[in-house]
Amino acid sequence: MRKVLLICVLLAALTTLITGVYLEKLGTLKELQEYGQLPMALVIVDYAKPVSLAEAYRQADLVVVGRVLGIERVSTFSKMPAMCLTVEVELVIKGLVTTNRIAVWQTGSCIGRFGVFFLRLDDPPLMPGERVILFLREVEPESISGMEIVSVPLHEYELFLGPFGRFEVIDGKVYSLMHVTEELLKSLSLNPKLIDAAKNHVESWLKGSEYERIKGVTLEEFIAMLKSLDEH
Repeated sequence: MRKVLLICVLLAALTTLITGVYLEKLGTLKELQEYGQLPMALVIVDYAKPVSLAEAYRQADLVVVGRVLGIERVSTFSKMPAMCLTVEVELVIKGLVTTNRIAVWQTGSCIGRFGVFFLRLDDPPLMPGERVILFLREVEPESISGMEIVSVPLHEYELFLGPFGRFEVIDGKVYSLMHVTEELLKSLSLNPKLIDAAKNHVESWLKGSEYERIKGVTLEEFIAMLKSLDEH
């Protein structure tokens, strides 16, 4: 069963948590840009389920090295607010894709229409420009419903493992989310206390695991590590 933590913060208390979240930094979607800097409410959700690296790799339909190009739309995915991002695929580590771009759904998003910033404590929003390794699961169109459905001629996948299925590639080296959450959230201009809470939360999931050791591993070494899992 998914672990769900839901905290709704009233506007009167919002300024203690957020110091101007710049919604336009989340992508090029016109609606998000029009709603300014201050959301009407903050919703914090956490439902990661701990898995080993080998199990995460086994569960994934597709594992890729890629770069986030931008947000195509905001909607609901499996009844939760979500962003659909376009990811340019550089390298396929596991699985098969026939195009160099895929659509990736990430639960947790900025819903400009309702003025809500929906933050997953265990999985900060992917940002345009990020180079990442993603463990993905293919999704069916009926899993997606709601606000901003448009026709996108891309294969669609879900980022479904939270901090256990996402890695940042920085200067050719790979880092688990444990080592980069703070920097990722700083780019959203969040209050330092909220950044610390998210950082500590991700650490509580990953500390002491093999994910803690994924810090500055070369991309080539990490890919070899993952491919070796196919042999077991």
